[in-house]
Amino acid sequence: MKKKQTQEEIKTEKSWFLLLISFIEGGSVMAVELIGAKMTEPYFGASLYIWSSVLAITLLGLTTGYYTGGILSEKYPHPKTLYILLLLSSFFIGMMPIFGPAVMNATLNWDFRFASIISSLLFIFPPLVFLGMVSPIIIRKLSIQIEKTGRKAGLVYAISTIGGIFATFITGFYLIPEIGLRISSIFIAILLIVFPVLYFIIQKRYIYLIMCFIIIFFSIISNNKIYSSKYPNSKFFNVAYQSEGLLGQIFVIDDKKKSTRDLFVNNISQSHIHLPTGRSQWRYIHRLATYSSFKPTGSKVFIAGIGSGNLIKEMTLLGFNIDACDIEGRMGEIATKYFSMSDKVNIIIDDARHAIKTSKYKYDIVILDVSAGERQPTNLYSIESFNDIKSILKKNGILFIHYPSIFNGDEGQSLKSIGLSLKKSGFHVEFINTSPDFSKLSEYIYFASADGTSLKNQNFSRRDTFALPFNFPVKENLIIEGVNFSDGFVLTDDKPIMDKLHQRIAKHYRADGINITIKPLLHEGIRIIK
Repeated sequence: MKKKQTQEEIKTEKSWFLLLISFIEGGSVMAVELIGAKMTEPYFGASLYIWSSVLAITLLGLTTGYYTGGILSEKYPHPKTLYILLLLSSFFIGMMPIFGPAVMNATLNWDFRFASIISSLLFIFPPLVFLGMVSPIIIRKLSIQIEKTGRKAGLVYAISTIGGIFATFITGFYLIPEIGLRISSIFIAILLIVFPVLYFIIQKRYIYLIMCFIIIFFSIISNNKIYSSKYPNSKFFNVAYQSEGLLGQIFVIDDKKKSTRDLFVNNISQSHIHLPTGRSQWRYIHRLATYSSFKPTGSKVFIAGIGSGNLIKEMTLLGFNIDACDIEGRMGEIATKYFSMSDKVNIIIDDARHAIKTSKYKYDIVILDVSAGERQPTNLYSIESFNDIKSILKKNGILFIHYPSIFNGDEGQSLKSIGLSLKKSGFHVEFINTSPDFSKLSEYIYFASADGTSLKNQNFSRRDTFALPFNFPVKENLIIEGVNFSDGFVLTDDKPIMDKLHQRIAKHYRADGINITIKPLLHEGIRIIK
C-alpha cells in the first residue's frame, strides 16, 4: 500500500513543477549569499577578506548540500523528502536576520576575519546546505531512464543557474535597497515555503501543513518582535537615516553631546560635521579647498566621491563649477537632505573611471576622494586611468588625490604605489605636507600636474576664512621633499592589485569601525541591521 501511494505521489509531480522549484532554489541560493554578505558588512566590513569568507562558506554549504542530497535521493526517495528540505531551507532563511546579528554580536571582539568565518558558518551555511540538497533530489525524480540522467542533470542546473541570475538582479537592485535585509529574507522564505504548502495540501498531509504555517508564523513573529520597535531614545545618539543597498549600509547619526553629525558606510565614517555651523570637522576637506583656491572663480572641477558633500560645499564657496561623481545613487540625496550640500552641483551617478573616459568636458581641477573605506576603486589608480585623467585636464589643470594610509613598512605600499604610478604616467608629483605621522594612519594628499605646475609659490589668498585657524602651510613647508616611492608597485589595468595592497590599511578602518561606531551603538540599543 505504501509503495503504491508513493508511486501515485510521484505521478502528481509534473516536470514543469519540479523545474520551477529548481528555478526558485537557484534564485534563493544567490539571494541568501547576497543578503548574508550584506548582513556581515556592517559588522565586519566589505573588504576582500570578508567577501572571500562569505564566498568560501557559500561554496562549502552548497558542496555539503550537493553531496548529502545525492545520498538522500537514494536512501529516502519518498516525494515528501524534497518538501521537507524546502521547509527547513525556508526556516533558516527566515531566521537569518535573528541568527546573524546574534552571532556577530557575540564574535565582535574577535579578529574580524576569523569572526566573519565563524559567523557565516552559523547563519549562512545552514540554509545553503538544505538548498544544495534540493538539486540532486530533483534530478533523481526527473531521471526515470538512466541514459537520460546526464541530460536531466544539465537541465536542472541550467534552470537553477537562470534562477540565480534573475535573483541576483532582483535582490541586489530592488529587494535589498527597497525593503531591506530583514523583509527580503522573509520574502525568500515565504517564496520557498509555497511549494511544501501546495504539496501537503494536495496530499492531505495536514501535520506537515501545520508545520509549514508554524515555521513561517514563528519567523515573522520573531522578526517583528526584534525589529518592529523604533530606535530607542538614546541619551547620546540620534539615528537620522539608515538604509541598505548593494554597495553597503548607510547610517547618518547625530552625536547629541558633541553636536556633530556623521555619515557612515558599513560603520566606517565618511564625514564628520559640526551641526551648528554645518561645516566639516575634517582638516583634509579644508586643506583641499585651500590648495585649490589659487584657481580663479568659475574654474571647472570634477570630484570623484560625493560622500556627504562637504568638499563640494567648500569648493562651491570658492565659486567653482562642479561635476561630482559617485557610483552610489543614495549619496546625492543624503548629502543634500542631511548635510546641506549645495544644489549648485551637477551630480553624475556613475563609476568614476567610466565618467572620466566618457567625459565631454575639460577640467581645471580633478579630485579623487574615494579612499576612506575598505573598498578601493582599483580601476582609478592605474597608469591607464591617470592617462585618462590627463585627457580631461585643461592646460595647467591639476589633480589632487586624497588617500588616508600609513607610509612606513608594507602597509605603505598602496600609498607609494599611487605615487609611483602617477610618476610613471608622466605626471609631475608633489607630496603635500599634511603633518603626517608616517608610522600611523594619517591623511595624505598628492598634488599632480601634467605640465609641471607646482603648488609652491601659488597665491591662496582666496581661501575661505573658516580654514584660517587650521594654519595650513601656504609658503614654507608646503611640500614634503624627497619622498621615496620605490617600495611601491606600478599599477596597471592588467595587474589590478590595489585592493590587495589596501587590505593592510582596511584592517585599521574595520578596527576603528568596531570600537568607535558599532560598540557604542549596540551599547545604546541601536540596531546595526535594519
